[in-house]
Amino acid sequence: MKKSFYLLAMLVMSFGFFISCDNDDDTQISYEKLPVAAQEFVEHYFDDSKIMAVFYDKDHSDREYKVTFANGGSVSFDRSGEWEEIYMPLGIQDDLIPLKILSFVETYHPNARIIEIDRDRRDIEVELSNGLDLIFDLNYEFVRYDD
Repeated sequence: MKKSFYLLAMLVMSFGFFISCDNDDDTQISYEKLPVAAQEFVEHYFDDSKIMAVFYDKDHSDREYKVTFANGGSVSFDRSGEWEEIYMPLGIQDDLIPLKILSFVETYHPNARIIEIDRDRRDIEVELSNGLDLIFDLNYEFVRYDD
């Protein structure tokens, strides 16, 4: 019985390993293969940052590109080169944050930094250095705190 349980456990773990490997469709690409708008964004806002790698994710129905930096930060772009997500562990520079969002954070969370901003078709999610997640609508109005 113990042997059967052990074999079953090994089989399940092996299957999980192969599934997780199968979903990794990120392909490392050269910086020059980024959409031009993404290159311009990186050169404008992250000119001082050392690029560690650039990835192309072909698993999504929408193509996605991701630039990772030596400081642990990253920026993800959609197929046209518009940013979708910015993550900077030490804080995102103010000129990348919409003014209404920045003002809200400075007013209600003056000791926190914005370390991640993620926008999609529905809303904008902001993660603060104190662990709070805030949701804003596409007009940059505060909607709620997220768990």
